[in-house]
Amino acid sequence: MADFEHFLALGKSMELTGDRLLEFAKENFQIYRTEKKEKEDSEREERRLAREEKQREFEENEKRRKYEEEMKRLEQEAVVQLKRMEFEETERVRRHELELKSVQHNQEVQLAALRSQNSGSDSHTVTDQKSISRIPKLPAFNSEVDDMDAYLQRFELYATAQGWNSVNWATNLSALLTGKALSVYTRRSVAQVNDYQGLKTDLLREFQLTIEGYRSKFLSMRLLLNESASQFASRLEQAFDRYVHLSGITKNFDDLRELIIKDQFVSSCSDELKIFLKERSSGSLADTKKLADNYLDARMNFQLDGGKCSKFDKPMPVDVVHSTQETFSRQFSTPSESVQVNNQDQLFRPNLKSRRRCFICSSDSHLARDCSSKFSVDQKKFNGKHVVNTTFTLDPNVDETVNNIRTDNLNFQVGFVFDKPAKILRDTGCTTVVVNKKLVPQTAFTGRKQSFVMADGTLREAEVVTIPVKSILFTGTVEALALNLPICDLIVGNIDEVDLNEGEAKKFHNVYIKNFGANVDDDKLLELFQPFGDIVNCKVMRDGRGNSKRFGFVNFVDHKAALKAVENLNNFELDGYKIFVGRAQTRKERDIELKNRFHQLKQQKEHQLKNRNLYVKNLSESITDADLKEMFSRFGNVTSAKVMRANGRSKGFGFVCFTSPQEAEKAISGMRGRPIDLKPVYVDFAQCKECRGALTTCNYS
Repeated sequence: MADFEHFLALGKSMELTGDRLLEFAKENFQIYRTEKKEKEDSEREERRLAREEKQREFEENEKRRKYEEEMKRLEQEAVVQLKRMEFEETERVRRHELELKSVQHNQEVQLAALRSQNSGSDSHTVTDQKSISRIPKLPAFNSEVDDMDAYLQRFELYATAQGWNSVNWATNLSALLTGKALSVYTRRSVAQVNDYQGLKTDLLREFQLTIEGYRSKFLSMRLLLNESASQFASRLEQAFDRYVHLSGITKNFDDLRELIIKDQFVSSCSDELKIFLKERSSGSLADTKKLADNYLDARMNFQLDGGKCSKFDKPMPVDVVHSTQETFSRQFSTPSESVQVNNQDQLFRPNLKSRRRCFICSSDSHLARDCSSKFSVDQKKFNGKHVVNTTFTLDPNVDETVNNIRTDNLNFQVGFVFDKPAKILRDTGCTTVVVNKKLVPQTAFTGRKQSFVMADGTLREAEVVTIPVKSILFTGTVEALALNLPICDLIVGNIDEVDLNEGEAKKFHNVYIKNFGANVDDDKLLELFQPFGDIVNCKVMRDGRGNSKRFGFVNFVDHKAALKAVENLNNFELDGYKIFVGRAQTRKERDIELKNRFHQLKQQKEHQLKNRNLYVKNLSESITDADLKEMFSRFGNVTSAKVMRANGRSKGFGFVCFTSPQEAEKAISGMRGRPIDLKPVYVDFAQCKECRGALTTCNYS
């Protein structure tokens, strides 16, 4: 009461007496208590925010530490894996070398046995010994830079010039092979060890230097960098000559013409017919045409129903005829064009293997998953079930529009968004909340954007807003995507605040009781709740020493009994304690409830301080809380003034709170731009972070 006496003394000094003195003292004392309480609340809030900031920093440091440990562990595992791979590669090379040495040794033994049985002339024997005893003075074959065909030609010229016996050519060539070429030689049998022509054929086939390989090589050749025209022409000639030589034709115009036409004929066929012709390795053009006719005739008497007996006595449906024409024309088609076939001149036959089609629009250019027609609003049948597609089409001129969407079979509910009546749709196929832009005020925009995927697979982006919702689905504050919704005001998806089984969530059986005395045990709890219905079990929770934690649970058989117990015993006085009785909640439900309660308190405080709390920046470091309050006191009653600091040092800004908005407006007009310690201060109404972000986005977007 010392403060009250102070105001009495102050009133007496102002020559006040009687009721006026008491009224003056009471009024000023009440103002003093209000200011003191608000100051304490402000300091308490600042301490709480500081604790939360420290907790966030600790959690971020912990996450960073765990991330660094995980990265270090992954690096160590990568090093170990790399060393293991290097060891395995070294071991594989060593085993490969041992196998090669073993193969070479066996070949030398076999060659020695063959030479001992050879009854050739002495000159041949001397030549054989000479060719075997010496390693060819040629560089080893390198598959990355050397051409196998050119290398073999060079080897044959060198062997002929050295006078080697052709029996030993395969063995001498093996000493020059490496990598993939050497593996071809090691895979040959003992009987083929001296077969040079067979080895040459295998090597050419391994490096795709066959008839088809040379043909593709000839057609795909291009002028290389730093290559002259003469060199390029020489490469073309060599590839073409090898192609003609391997084809086995005589070098005249007619045979060359037939070869080119046959190759073009085969390359223009479908994949199935092309494989059929190459498997039979037709020689001449006439043989190729005969095989192709046999292939088509064999499929002449088959329908699209799986190859049953011929049914030419019945007329073929028009759509099957068109499909058959397309299928047959694709037998002789290239990627750029298809052969046009006349229905009157050619008997069309359907392909044995039907082409997959879209079951929605019957087109063979795509499947149903890629069909744009499935996103229409018409009712369709799928596997015997009716499916109404509520996905709306998107107009290029408007963000989101609809065309004749059916909503008669949708279950809409009525709720409130920003205390305005709203039409709400529960969508279990959605994973977020979508709100109509028309209901959202500018202050609710957070300034952030979020990407989302629509039902047709398109990726879009929308602004994120914070909205208060009141409905039977859930009540609280939630973040949502702001769009121009055509069929409702709010779409509620599968979010944490909404249980997927909303109807079942209300039917609870487990009851939570707290705030009772330490003398309450299981029997007393059972006696208290027994009149409301059958009980499965009841339990008073205790610590490790057996002491009561003063809360417990009662599990009823029937939901109605649990609901009745909550309605009758909540705030019931038991042994001098007013107990709490309610539905038992999971940790997730409690977190959501606390989060919603925090948002409500925050909004209430912001509403109380609206247009009364001022933000002041560009302050000198020497300005204290008392100085700030003194500067603004002449504009009205200042309830609190605070200069924000970090480690005891001013941040250069602070907050001043008045008792009325009119006083705050006077302070803005009188103090904005006024120089204090040679620094013009900035004064305006204080705004929350979400409002500042939305305002910044609006100004710079």
